[in-house]
Amino acid sequence: MFKSYIICTAPRSGITLLCSLLTATGVAGKPQSYFYSTSVAEWAEELELVASPKATEGQLLHACVNEALRQGRAGTDIFALRQQSSGRAFLCQQLSHLAPDETTDAGRIRAVFGQTRFLHLTRADKVEQAVSLLLAQQTGLWHRAADGSDLERTAPRQPPGYDADKIRARIADLTAQDQDWTDWFAHERITPLRLTYSELSRDPVQTLRRVLDYLGLDPAAAKAVSPGTRKLSDATNREWVARFLAESAD
Repeated sequence: MFKSYIICTAPRSGITLLCSLLTATGVAGKPQSYFYSTSVAEWAEELELVASPKATEGQLLHACVNEALRQGRAGTDIFALRQQSSGRAFLCQQLSHLAPDETTDAGRIRAVFGQTRFLHLTRADKVEQAVSLLLAQQTGLWHRAADGSDLERTAPRQPPGYDADKIRARIADLTAQDQDWTDWFAHERITPLRLTYSELSRDPVQTLRRVLDYLGLDPAAAKAVSPGTRKLSDATNREWVARFLAESAD
């Protein structure tokens, strides 16, 4: 039986929807970005871990990993983690201190988290993904709950402004993040379960069943689950995508 799984992704790929679905099953842990930052001290803060002032760096690292495992299992038998490529190198570097005999990232992950499965969630339409990212960064609204209320807002409401150069830069960055995961999988000899934003948004429950089956969990746990987030895309997204594509075609 698998002891953990990692959802490897980039922003605006549908990760929050997938994580909420998995959490709602009650059997697949609680996938969150427990190791998002590139600082062990920030891990401790984000995990709300109160460490002794006398704790050594090694002790703090052990405490953070143990707390992340506790939170990520959420009372189930499997640890769940969502991870972006920007924090992966630092995470694996820290895991090397906990598994000094392992020589690969995949080996270190298995040694600390147990037998692990990997999922790669991507979004094919990079223009839509980049526009979604820019709008979230500008408006501060990242996710909306199923009832339409704000689920995650990082800044007060403010009007967005179209910027082709910023969209282009985000397309390049998001494409690079996908490629970085692909290169890492090849280097580590990992074959992940590949998921796409389009299939997830089109049929979230069927996608959830597929993931549960891949993890060795009962797909029937998806039966009573409904999406906990609402799609943010609106007329502004469509207008910006159309404008960017028209300008790029000139």
